[in-house]
This record gives sequence, C-alpha cells and structure tokens, in this order.
Amino acid sequence: MLKKNILWVNHFLPYPPRGGVLIRTNTLLSEVAKDHNVTLICLIQPRLVAPYFDSVDDGIAQIKQWCKEQNIKVHAFQMPSEKSPASRYLTAFKALFSLKPYSVKWLTSSKMRQYLSEQLQSDTFDAVHIDTMGLLDNVDEELLSVSAIVNHHNAEHIMMARRASKEKNLLKRLYYGLESKKIEAYDKRKFQFFKNHIACSEPDVKKIKELGKDLSVSLVPNGVTIKANVGRSPVIGNFLFVGGLDWYPNTDAIIFLLEDIAPKISEKGYKIQIDIVGKNPNDKILELASEFEFIKLHGYVEDIDAMYANAQAFLCPLRDGGGTKLKVLDAMMHGLPVIGTDIAFEGIDVTNGKQGFVCNHSNEIASLVLKMARCTDTHEYEDVGQSARELVQQRYNATAIAHNYSQRLNQL
Repeated sequence: MLKKNILWVNHFLPYPPRGGVLIRTNTLLSEVAKDHNVTLICLIQPRLVAPYFDSVDDGIAQIKQWCKEQNIKVHAFQMPSEKSPASRYLTAFKALFSLKPYSVKWLTSSKMRQYLSEQLQSDTFDAVHIDTMGLLDNVDEELLSVSAIVNHHNAEHIMMARRASKEKNLLKRLYYGLESKKIEAYDKRKFQFFKNHIACSEPDVKKIKELGKDLSVSLVPNGVTIKANVGRSPVIGNFLFVGGLDWYPNTDAIIFLLEDIAPKISEKGYKIQIDIVGKNPNDKILELASEFEFIKLHGYVEDIDAMYANAQAFLCPLRDGGGTKLKVLDAMMHGLPVIGTDIAFEGIDVTNGKQGFVCNHSNEIASLVLKMARCTDTHEYEDVGQSARELVQQRYNATAIAHNYSQRLNQL
C-alpha cells in the first residue's frame, strides 16, 4: 500500500479505547497510522480524559506518548466551551440565538481553525478525515484541495429528534427539538462542500443521504477487537450492563431498569444479581440502586473479562441514542446472549432468538430475566451467545473494518 499523508481532525484525544466514540476513532486511526503518515489535530475534552488517568494533565501526556508510539504527529487545543461547566451552559444559551447548533458552537475553536488553515496552506496532504460534522466550522473549505471524508458516529439530527420526543421537561424538549432542526439545516448547508461521508450503520447511511444531493455515504461499521478465546462460566441469575453512566442514553436505560424492570424482578424472589459497570452514575441512579440488594454498582472497572465470563446475559434496555452500540457488540464478542431493545440492536444484523433477544417493554425484559434465572441448563442461551460471537467475528471485526478504511484512503 502506497503511504499517503493524512490529516486527521478530531473532537477529542482518541485514547484510551474506552467507550463508543473512543473505540471507533481509536481503531480506525490506529490502523490508518500503520499504513500512512498521519497528522492529528484535535480538541481536548477534559471529561473524556479525566476518568482514565490520575489527572487531565497526566492523561494528555500519556495520550501524546501513545500517539508518538503510533508515529502520529499530534497537535491538541483546549476547548473554549469546556473551561468550566458554566462555559458549557453559556455556549448552550448563546446557541439559542444562532443559526448554528450547539453541537457546532461547542466544538468551535479559533486557535484550532487558524492552525488548520496554516496546515492546509503549507503542507501537502492526500486526504483529510474529519471525525464529526460539528468540527466543520474549524475547517476552511476553500483551502481544501484534496478529498475530505466526514465521519458520522450517529445521524445526529435523528438522534436529537429522538431525544426531544422522549424528554419530559418541556423546556428541554423544545431545546432538543430546535437543536435537531438546526443540525439538519447546518448539515444541508455544509453538504454543498463536503460530499464524502462514512457512517456506522445502514439506517444512518440512509438518513444522511436524504439530506443532500450527490453525496457519497459509505458504510464503515463499528467493530470490536476479536479475542481468540473467551472463557464462559455463566452463573445462573447473573446479569451485566457495561457503559458510561454519564452518557444520557445509558443514564435513561439504567433508570428504566431500576424504576420499571427491577421491581418486577424483585417481587418474584429469585436469586438474581445485576452488575452495572460504568463511570459517573448520577444521584438518582445511586438512590434507586440502593433500594435493591441484587443491584450492584461497580463504577469504572479496568478489566471486566471475569464479569463477562460469569454473566448469564447482558442487559441493554436502551430507549434513546443513535448509531451502532459498541457495548452490545463487545458483549456479543464475549459470547453473551444480549437482552436488548430495538435501539440497542440498531445497525446490528441480529435475528430475535438466534443472535440475541429483542425486548422493548419492561414486562418482556423482566419475564425473560426471570425465565433465565430459574433455568437448570444454560445450554439454550449459550447457543444464542455463541451465534452472536460468530456474527461479530464475521461482520464486526474492528481490525478488518479499519484496514478496509485505510485502503479506501489509499485509493483517494
């Protein structure tokens, strides 16, 4: 493969590979860096760095060292909107009086824009990867003389509309609804200049194509690293959820689990344990979880292979969000049968009862949990988990997906 010079523009430091957006970007970037000369220009989101290191400064230093080891030249910029929580709220307030959505205002950095302009004028790049539409105000399209590809972690306008439809607070519902319309309008304007796109699921590819003429929108699925061997020693009645609890779809899913599903399980008296692994649970989750002895909050766990091995199934009662859920793919890779909603399995080619269990209502989820908890033989459910693992091996191998994307950049 002929080495190309790739400019990679990102809205966060893409390490460590923990959590959805970090895993997708880290996997693609790592593989591209093996084949090409990569210059990474990115913003620093302290909230994505802090949970995994002793301090933000320590994290930035370690991430830059990782980039060096990958032969990636990195230039990182502070985000004006992330100086403090007050800065974020001020940015959100100002976005009310702008045609541009909050997702764009949040990622705007004059220093990053200036540096990008200098790079585009002085260096010779063969292609530019832009990791989200929200970054495009930092990129002067008039200076782009090479192909640019925009990555979509989600169809953002659809995800925000979904969030608005589920929001109970009137003011928040109106804000999210307005944000959805602004994102759609902004994307349509920018699609005049940016024609090449990638998305992680077929539904997202379809929704993005609807926003502009002559767009090239390709499927680059989310994937996970395939482990050669995953031990399974399921304990009947043990269930698992893994996901950052400060991400609003996960927050909503766990509150749904605790308010609507757990009481239905509790009243039957079966021996059950539900392990919830994820950083930054809010006060409501902490309070609700304390009401059930069989619910255990673990916070962030560095190595959870034993939990995957011992869980009878993975619980994922998502009701919000977008894109393909890496938490689901990871559980499937570990051979777990997944009990999830339509949204949990969005973008994953699962047949109900064969590679997973699709349950959208609290009664369905509780009934299946209780059925599994009183079974005497896990063979039936382990077959579903094995089929799930085989599906991930065939369709969602992160290394193969990333290598294909690297080849695409080479062809540009």
